[in-house]
Amino acid sequence: MKKILFVLLIALLVIGLIACGKSAVEKAAENMIEEIMEKEGVDVDVDDGGDTVTIETEEGDVTIEGDEGGMPWPNDKLPGNVPELKGVKVVAVINAGSSIMIGFEDCDKNTADAYIDQIKASGWKISLDMESEGTRIIMAGNSNDEYFQFGWDSEDGSGEITYGSN
Repeated sequence: MKKILFVLLIALLVIGLIACGKSAVEKAAENMIEEIMEKEGVDVDVDDGGDTVTIETEEGDVTIEGDEGGMPWPNDKLPGNVPELKGVKVVAVINAGSSIMIGFEDCDKNTADAYIDQIKASGWKISLDMESEGTRIIMAGNSNDEYFQFGWDSEDGSGEITYGSN
């Protein structure tokens, strides 16, 4: 678990540096990070546009895609029982094999409430529905050993959806 968190931290660092748009700094940082990761038995590949980072480890691959301008809903990475959250801007998708995390923006209360109703209608059993200081978190599971989490911040309209299977 510590290794995965380390890998994700490094990946976020790479994405942050790439977003700065400084090609010389980007290349130097990428090379430095790749050297560190190779020592840990991890291979990092950043695509030419900088929108996708793939991290390969002995334990599996993690692909991080991001686009502040928005990207399509990842239907190809999710099972049919995870409905699309329509009317939001998807800005990140992290695919770690058995789990997928989707970051989104521009979600209002009506959209969030309607999506939670869709989750319930899709056969998910809600185990936690909590709201505190403008943040709402829904956790659910099903009989197929799958889990689902929806987190949403009403103040800025951002949030994340996590799907996984055990």
